[in-house]
Order: sequence, then C-alpha cells, then structure tokens
Amino acid sequence: MGIDWGDVPTWLGGTFAAIAAYGAVATMRSQRRQIEEQRQFLRAQTALLSLDHRQRTQAQALKVSLEARTNKDLGKRWWTAYVDNWSDAPISDVQLSFGVAAPESAGTRHGGAAGGALELSWFLKRPRSVDLDAHISIGARGRVWFFSVSWREHQQPGLAPILEFTDTNNLRWRLDHYGDLTELGSGDSGAA
Repeated sequence: MGIDWGDVPTWLGGTFAAIAAYGAVATMRSQRRQIEEQRQFLRAQTALLSLDHRQRTQAQALKVSLEARTNKDLGKRWWTAYVDNWSDAPISDVQLSFGVAAPESAGTRHGGAAGGALELSWFLKRPRSVDLDAHISIGARGRVWFFSVSWREHQQPGLAPILEFTDTNNLRWRLDHYGDLTELGSGDSGAA
C-alpha cells in the first residue's frame, strides 16, 4: 500500500498556517500589552512633568531686583534687594544673603502688592521692620526688601543677593538676581 502524497502537503500546509496564525495572534497580544505599558508610562511621565511644571511655576513667579543706594551726607552706600512674590501662594523660610554676608535689616508693608501692581493705599502704610532671626514668609503678591551692610562710597563690595525659600510644595529653591533658579530639594532637609 502506498502513501497518498496528495493529502500530506495539504496537511503540512494547514499545520504551518495554524502555527503562523497562532504566532501572529501571540505577537499582536504582546504588542498590545507593550503599547498599554507605554501608555501607562507616558501618563505617569506626563503627570510628573505637570507636577514639576506647577512646582516651578510658583518658584519662577519670584523676582529679586537690586538697587544701589547712597547717602551723600554720610558718604555711605548700601544695596537694597527687593524680593517680589508674584505667585498666588505664599513662600516661607525666606533667607537672603549678599554673597556670604547676611543682610543688616529688612522691611515690608502689610497688604502691599508685589512690583508694579501697587495700589495708592500701599504708599500710605508705614513700612514695618522684619525680624531677620524669625522665619520670614512672603505672602501671595507680597514684597520684602533687604538692606546690605553699608560701605564707604569709594568701596565696592560687589556682592550679589542670593535668595533661598520654600514653596507651598515644601520644595527649597535658590534664586539669584540674574533670575537663575535652582531646586535644592525638600524643605525638610534644607536650611532653616
């Protein structure tokens, strides 16, 4: 008895086609799983970037400006560094230094808006002194100014102000008067 070779190629072709179909289905499932994992990763990454953007947005809303002041009668000069919080949230643990030197004094006006958005009532309020030994906070749209130690007119210390503060997300930041912003990490581990 002989083998009917006409049916063997058909059976082999059908078997290989079934194996190929199974491989294609397995590949599609694997690709779907990979695509879903990539979507989850992208969602998580987008959420982190969004959080980072929100955190940086508050920190970027601060401005440090510097002004040289002179008292001709005494022949003395000093720096005044203005810290304007343009954000809608307060900042805390504010520290400003002029290079390595601490400020001599600081002041603010209650209810004053930051920068150029001042109201007439702001000018009518007397400035109040800020205790440099206390934890300094600047409210939303608030302003605090810091005065450097004075020096004789012929001297020029050239010390630019450096601001460190903690935002509402408990992140510690450093900002110089050039606008360079650096995240220092958690406010719990930062300087107090």
